[in-house]
Amino acid sequence: MPPIPPNDAERVAALRQLALLDSPGHSSFDDIVRLVSLALDSSIAMISLMDERRQWFLASRGIDVKETPRELAFCNYPVAFGKPLLVRDTRKDTRFADSILANSGPQIRSYIGYPVRSPDGHVLGTVCAADRAKDKFNDAHVELLENLSALVEQLIAAHALNLELDRMHRNLAAEKDRLEQVNLTFRQMEKIARIGAWEFDVQNARLIWSDSIHAIHGHPKDMPIDGEMAIGYIVPHHRPKVREAIRAMIAGAAEIDTEVDIITRTGEAKRAHIIGQRREVADGGARIIGVLMDVTDRHNAHLALKRAAEIDDLTGLLNRNAFVAHLDETIRSSGAAEKPRHLMMFDLDGLKDTNEIYGHTAGDLALREVSARIASLAKDPYSLARWGGDEFAVTIPGDASTKAVYEFARRVIDAIAVPIEQTHRTIYLRATCGVAECEPGISGKELVRRANQALHLGKTTGMGLVHFYDRSFEERKQARKAIELEIRAALEHGRIFARYQPIVDLRTGRTQGYEALLRLTNAAGEEMTAAQLLPALVEPELSRLVASRMMTLVAADFAEISRSPQAPDFVSINATEADLLGSNYVDMLLSTLAAHDIPTHRVTLEVTETMLLVNDLERMRAVLERLKAAGVSIALDDFGTGFSSLTHLKVFPIDKVKIDRSFVCDIAQDRDAHSIVAGVIAMARSLSIDIIAEGIETPEQLTMLCEMGCHLGQGFLLSRPLLARDCRSETAIMPVADSDRPASERLRQG
Repeated sequence: MPPIPPNDAERVAALRQLALLDSPGHSSFDDIVRLVSLALDSSIAMISLMDERRQWFLASRGIDVKETPRELAFCNYPVAFGKPLLVRDTRKDTRFADSILANSGPQIRSYIGYPVRSPDGHVLGTVCAADRAKDKFNDAHVELLENLSALVEQLIAAHALNLELDRMHRNLAAEKDRLEQVNLTFRQMEKIARIGAWEFDVQNARLIWSDSIHAIHGHPKDMPIDGEMAIGYIVPHHRPKVREAIRAMIAGAAEIDTEVDIITRTGEAKRAHIIGQRREVADGGARIIGVLMDVTDRHNAHLALKRAAEIDDLTGLLNRNAFVAHLDETIRSSGAAEKPRHLMMFDLDGLKDTNEIYGHTAGDLALREVSARIASLAKDPYSLARWGGDEFAVTIPGDASTKAVYEFARRVIDAIAVPIEQTHRTIYLRATCGVAECEPGISGKELVRRANQALHLGKTTGMGLVHFYDRSFEERKQARKAIELEIRAALEHGRIFARYQPIVDLRTGRTQGYEALLRLTNAAGEEMTAAQLLPALVEPELSRLVASRMMTLVAADFAEISRSPQAPDFVSINATEADLLGSNYVDMLLSTLAAHDIPTHRVTLEVTETMLLVNDLERMRAVLERLKAAGVSIALDDFGTGFSSLTHLKVFPIDKVKIDRSFVCDIAQDRDAHSIVAGVIAMARSLSIDIIAEGIETPEQLTMLCEMGCHLGQGFLLSRPLLARDCRSETAIMPVADSDRPASERLRQG
């Protein structure tokens, strides 16, 4: 394998830049080859150039080819090592003894070659000679080739110089063409773009306008113009900055670059961009030379784009980004009387249902009507924006009292609640409001956060009302965070467990089933209930982790409980909205039950009415119907505390109804509560829905429930929540309706 120099790629690149490869050559190179052949009395003489794959002959004598493969070339050695090579007998040289060039073809026995370098020092090739006779060349010939190589290098340097001169000539020609094109283009632009030149002689205070500037201002070309007349075209509130810029340039400032509004001689409003630079002249004076461009169209387009970026297309109100920027700017720069004293956030209830039932066109029309109603109330100096899909933001500056803010927010809520009449339909919407008050040093972002926090908390505690931000929200948030950390630690260290509250047949006293209740032991060793943990379970990811753990625990416990002599019929488990709307809740529940050989008909899933008020109604219904189809019973917990209890019984696949403890606890004292519970029991029985009464704590409550026909119940009177091991040893409860027995004998232990 022939030697390859380490910088071969750079060497070949330098060779290609000279544009000698595959060129027609030059008679000067031919003359040198002829001189080599005569001086050395050789049959072959060449000037070779070596690229990455071949040896190409710039000039040659005694051979009839223009190139040979690089791997055959003797010249590889001078090129690779950068020094001359003398071979007296190729057949005695191990490098060339087997070469095809030595044994056939030209049958070279003698070779001499000297490196040829580029102007930057890279070896390009060689000046070389070869002959069929051995010992044809000697050391004296090397010196001769050195001189001839230097001559070749001079010719190559001259060639390189010619190339550079030619390149410069082409560049100059191209630059000349470009400048001519630029001048032509500028002249065309001056006409099309409405641009003109101006000059101000500082020493003589003389102003010169080009014809284009005269045309832009509507100023007659034959009418002289001076500085005061020119400034007179500028609108009054922009004149001071132009005067100041001119004074600064007269005093020595380098340039002016500004935009101003002008009124032309005919009364037309325009926008002008003015640029000027100071130039010292030979006589010691100075001139300001510049251009003026009519940028009215660009300015108007910018204003239109700015409006499009800031205005909500649907309602015509400020959008979220523009409102935040306006809020920040107002807080930062306004006086106390103009600062937004209060920020209100309104969230609509019912818009999603409108879109799903009637389509988005109806929803959009409703949003326009709502925005118009708010705008009719929130007039200047109020600021109003559409914050999101169904949210609106309103600021009230000045000294409005808390009472006035509340009354305004109430008027907005009442206005939104007025039915919206559309063709062939009526839209019903409601709104909830969160309010935050501006404080010294508060940012717009923080004000929005507080109003949003008040709104979101309000939607969970009192929809349709006005809720003011309170610092206790932060305390609740911190408490919720502490509970979240407690839950995560309990998950990690296995401190989550379940207690089971018996669900009793009130006719026989038998434990019919159990409700599995979430419990954990905190770091201090204290037991925490589901009610204490619930605030943190609004976080969907955490809720799903807990649901997965509870699912596994309950399945394992119930499998053991079912082996007891008094095995219950079912176990109830609770689920959150986040659990049910998770991507794999149903599959996870069914696979967990299957893994513990628990039939699905022995499992009841408890959901609350508030969970059924989710925006994704169809998805929730699909999840429950899939569970129902798999055999799982669905119980509606806390019945009567929601907004549309009867509708839920119709829309969702409900098997059981649990009467909320708030009704049960009052049935002995409150006639209305008694009537409601009796009515719910009668209705459920007519629909073949099982009824379970929650929170039974007194014998009187038990007696009344039995008299009403309620067959199942749970509460502390019957039993407190039990550990799984206590459920396995539990015996049947005696009939609880036996009023002849002391109440103490009817209480469960635990």
